[in-house]
Amino acid sequence: MEKTRMFLAVVLITASLCELISSQIECENIVFVEHGQRGMISCEYPLNFIAVFWYRGDSQNPFLRLEEGRPSKIDGYDITARGEMIIENVKIEDEGPYKISVLDADGVSQSGYTVINVTVSLSTNPHIYKCETSESEICHLVEDNTRPNVVVCHTTDTRPEVTFVWLTTSSNVVGNAYSKSVMNITTGLYISYSVFQYDSSSFSLEYITCNSKGLAVNENRNASVFVAGSKRDVPNNNHITIKQGSVVRMTCAAEKFFLQKWTYSDSDGNTAELKSVYPGQESGPCLSNTKCQVNNEGLLEIIDFSFKDEGTYECIYSNDVTSGRSLTHIDVISKYV
Repeated sequence: MEKTRMFLAVVLITASLCELISSQIECENIVFVEHGQRGMISCEYPLNFIAVFWYRGDSQNPFLRLEEGRPSKIDGYDITARGEMIIENVKIEDEGPYKISVLDADGVSQSGYTVINVTVSLSTNPHIYKCETSESEICHLVEDNTRPNVVVCHTTDTRPEVTFVWLTTSSNVVGNAYSKSVMNITTGLYISYSVFQYDSSSFSLEYITCNSKGLAVNENRNASVFVAGSKRDVPNNNHITIKQGSVVRMTCAAEKFFLQKWTYSDSDGNTAELKSVYPGQESGPCLSNTKCQVNNEGLLEIIDFSFKDEGTYECIYSNDVTSGRSLTHIDVISKYV
């Protein structure tokens, strides 16, 4: 009989504990809400309550209340019939700790806690610069002696800060990166940037990409730049003679490489970049020659070839496995010969 009483007592205590635990308020530790949007913060608790109260920080006075179905609210905030807190237009000032107290149908008060973090999402792709040629202010944060071999990626006006992941088309690229962020104390928003310093002798051509990461990044945001290294492979030399007015088509390599850079040098040593080929820019017109294009087959094509076009055409090519270089020397003769 005594054992039976003890067993029933244990069952009753266990049942009471389970009921107490199940009635506890469950809130997310951290809630992220977007700046300028309508935010709703809710917790889990039994819905047969008498009243719900919301407190800001360590204040003992609720700024929102719902008592027997009657809400009491302040400008910018509201409370639903279920006791959820509504922030009509989220501001950075809304960030911080909050407490909710619920008076249940038995007159027992339970409390829960959460922290609101305000996010300002990245709205554009990051900006990327080759500091050797760029006048961007962000490049001036890089030491002068390393600037020729540096690419910088940066974003502005986010919260929290943005982090970056650097990608190259080839695993042979030697480099290192570091990232920093600075908060504007007036706006509470961050400027974030990452510096990628590379060894130019480790590649001939590269397509360098920075990917944005972090809580402020809601979709794929990246930027890329085409970079020529200092590695020079032994060239494959060609020498051809054509008639004035001909159409010339030159191949960069036996296979079609997704990174190519065409340049032209005349007999006086003057050099001009003609065309860079990289993902998303596989064909199209040349930069400094209106008669020139890279066609859909990946060939450099020049129509109505003239004496002024005579010279040396160089193509540097690369992919994730290998790289190379070709030189084509072209002499022009009269079309009447």
